[in-house]
Amino acid sequence: MRRKIEGLVLLGSALLALKWIMDPSGPYEPFLAFIGAAWAFLDFFFGKREGAPSYAPSRIEHTPAQSNSTITTTKPSIPALPLFTWNSTSDFFADRFANAFPGLRSTGWFNGQEAVDRLALLLQSPLTFKSKDHGVTSPIWWFGRGNLQVEEFKRIDARTVLINFDEYKVSRLAAIYSTSCRRLWVYVETEPMAPTGLYPKTPQYLEAAIANSETYAEEYAIFDGQHKVTRSEYDDGHANIGGKITPIAGSAELRVRQLRPYNFVLCSHDSPINNINFDSELENFLDEMLLDPSAFDKYSSLISRLPITRNA
Repeated sequence: MRRKIEGLVLLGSALLALKWIMDPSGPYEPFLAFIGAAWAFLDFFFGKREGAPSYAPSRIEHTPAQSNSTITTTKPSIPALPLFTWNSTSDFFADRFANAFPGLRSTGWFNGQEAVDRLALLLQSPLTFKSKDHGVTSPIWWFGRGNLQVEEFKRIDARTVLINFDEYKVSRLAAIYSTSCRRLWVYVETEPMAPTGLYPKTPQYLEAAIANSETYAEEYAIFDGQHKVTRSEYDDGHANIGGKITPIAGSAELRVRQLRPYNFVLCSHDSPINNINFDSELENFLDEMLLDPSAFDKYSSLISRLPITRNA
């Protein structure tokens, strides 16, 4: 309807404009003014009915062109984290402690494979949770020469474990019981592991570490579950495997292998051990324990008296 009326108006205005050009003195100007007003009225009237004035661009929905092939982009599936339902990280640690060391009411020592069996119960999955405020929490932490949340545990063989990306050959552990769940903790000692064979200078560095009673570790990665590659190759995302340059990014697992006796502590994040003012003392304890195991009682007593300052 609108297009027909507009066509008639345009035709009429064109004829009047032609006559006006041929006869400028003729009475055509008022008619042209009337036609202009009529055009504006039509634009307003029909624009209202059709939803938008003709000068306003309408919203366009862009629909992808159809083709015989379909391209689908998917994000990698990330497993949903379980909800952390405990009142505190120490409550969680107390549950795991009871599972790993049932009936224990004092300090207990465990050696070799049994130590690994107990550690596997303490650090069984899951170790990372969704917190009630929609964040992420890891209730068990590793403390020693530094500190870090424990997010992954894997048993490699009867005596060797992987905690996050650190390889340890466990020799023994102590589970320290307390009536306060905040004061439960576990002490772990490990034996030296064999060098990876990737670094020619390792024997030289290891000799210096032994002379200075220091710890020493090699950083490397495992590709395809069997090929050892250097840390530099891991960082570059490519490695020389069997004489062939192979892409390894996303398929190699980072590892840190301890080549000297090593030790560390496991406890809840809200443990009094997690105290910046105790960090240097804890390192002294760990270093001294590698030289003199009798130091354990002294430091265990000290830890039992640490102030509880963190919120549960």
